[in-house]
Amino acid sequence: MMSARILVCLMCVVIVLQLALANSAREEESLSDVTENNGRASRFREFKIALKAERRKSKLVPKPDFLSPPRDLWLRKNAEKQRISITWKAAKISPEYFDVRLSTNGQPTRKRLVMASTVAAGDENNAYKQRFKSLQTNTPYTIKITSKYGNVSSTSVKISFFLEGRTSSSSQDSDFDTDDDVHQEDPPKQFFPPKEDLTEEFFETVPKPERSAYVPDIIDHPLDVLFMVDRSSSFDPELLETKCLLRNLTAHFHVAYYRKVRIALMNFDENQGLEFSFRRYSDAYTYDRAIEMFSSRSGVDNRVGHALTYASQTVLQPNGAYGSRRNVAKVVFVILGSDSQDYVEQAARELRGRPYLVTVVVGYGDAKEASLAAIAGSADDVIRHTDGANNLCDLWLHAHELMWKKLRALYSIPLKPPRGFRLGMSHSTVVDMKWSRPDDLVNYYSIQYRPLRMGEDGQIVKMKANVGQEHRIRLMNLDSTEYEFEVVAHGIDQTSPPVTVTFDMACAATKVDALILLDTSNLKDAEFEWLARGFLKSFVDGFVIGWDAARIGIILYANEATYVAPLSTFTVKQELMWRIDQLRFDGGSRNTGSALSFAYFYGFEYVRRDVPKILIVVTNGESNDDVTRTAKKIKS
Repeated sequence: MMSARILVCLMCVVIVLQLALANSAREEESLSDVTENNGRASRFREFKIALKAERRKSKLVPKPDFLSPPRDLWLRKNAEKQRISITWKAAKISPEYFDVRLSTNGQPTRKRLVMASTVAAGDENNAYKQRFKSLQTNTPYTIKITSKYGNVSSTSVKISFFLEGRTSSSSQDSDFDTDDDVHQEDPPKQFFPPKEDLTEEFFETVPKPERSAYVPDIIDHPLDVLFMVDRSSSFDPELLETKCLLRNLTAHFHVAYYRKVRIALMNFDENQGLEFSFRRYSDAYTYDRAIEMFSSRSGVDNRVGHALTYASQTVLQPNGAYGSRRNVAKVVFVILGSDSQDYVEQAARELRGRPYLVTVVVGYGDAKEASLAAIAGSADDVIRHTDGANNLCDLWLHAHELMWKKLRALYSIPLKPPRGFRLGMSHSTVVDMKWSRPDDLVNYYSIQYRPLRMGEDGQIVKMKANVGQEHRIRLMNLDSTEYEFEVVAHGIDQTSPPVTVTFDMACAATKVDALILLDTSNLKDAEFEWLARGFLKSFVDGFVIGWDAARIGIILYANEATYVAPLSTFTVKQELMWRIDQLRFDGGSRNTGSALSFAYFYGFEYVRRDVPKILIVVTNGESNDDVTRTAKKIKS
């Protein structure tokens, strides 16, 4: 019995040992399989990396054959800290990196490289990474940006600028302190290339500057600029050089809708080619964006004459539809690279005949000399580029100089003195002074007035008014005495002779019932227009109208008399002015006697008892009936 139990225990131990050995063998086999699989995966990854390297080495990996240039360049300048930053956008095919070069006109015959940097793709929108510091002020610079992918390069995009201000020493590294909302990173290393790398690709030939180089100013006064661009020329199919030229010019305009520069853009297509009017955009950034979105178009016919006529008769007309302004100089900037399919001379003559307008013409490619000279006024005023569209952008400085020269000639024209003054009494202490808006290049008015007292001069009050405010100059807190009012018109470089008007406030609060008897017989429309809008309105303006002030009535007569504005009805000046605007007249024979009788019985029917009564008769000839009897009755 004992031996049987021992035998069973031994058999159990043998079975357990066999199971353990089997499990151990399976674990070893599984571990070896995993090790083998990991080795296979590692070898596969190494194989893929080697295959990619071999393909790249054998140029089996497809690379773009063409790269589009960078777009939407935006330059920010800080003259005080002597630095600039620039951002841009990549095209649809993203490059590996961007090559950025900053150069200046440092040598007589070629540009000198100042700084160069490589910007990784994706960092083009980071303004902090595209900073150039320690720049000299009052120095012309050019930035050139090129997209790169291996040995494939895009067309370079250039933008030129001036860093205005006084030249000072180099800024310190602390000048790179930025606002909190800008990501803080180390700026890219900017380097001077080694001497052996200064090959011809680092330089480009430019015309030798004169000793007294032209330094463009920022135009910050009111100006309407119309760009007219040829977008069908085969010499500049993507308008890269044209847009670069426009951007450089726009960078030297203080663009603001109300009191500074406005810009419009047209093309020369056979349809009405207005891209955007003067009303469309109101700041430099939106203008740059709009110019960047301007696209070329092939296979269209240029209608330069039609476009010039449309610009002269529609776009440049001072009205609210297109945003062109009165009393503001106009610049029509034409860039033409192909021939026109219609006549240009007559339309160009009509355009140049507009007052206070100058034209600046840039011609290249197949543009005809006769057309360019007709638009510019003479062949000497044409900026002609002979190398197709290559480096067309570099002409912006010459174009700016020619434009400023012509504008200064406009601004040197003497201004005429203001005229057509009209005085309006609004209150016993308030006067509204009005005058006609001139057609000159008036920018603003300087005004002063003072009371004239016996033996001494009163305090002088000075004020300033913008052009367009000629009908609402209000003089406040006036005393019951005589005043002297003086106004001077100011342009950009000229001032008009002063004009002095005197008026007396002693009668401003006078209570009176005045009745005007106006003869309309044998009048023409223009004559009645002058009597109503000129005489009657000026007469009414000279009184303070109201129930407790002056009241004015109007009777028109010819064959019969008509009470068009009763004394007791129109007791507010604005309502009486509105009634004068609605007046119509009837002609016929002149019956002044019957008109006097009508005024005696009906005109003064609702007068005030304790207020003086005045009857004013305005006639231009003898009466056809008797006036003696009625006149004596009125006087008595």
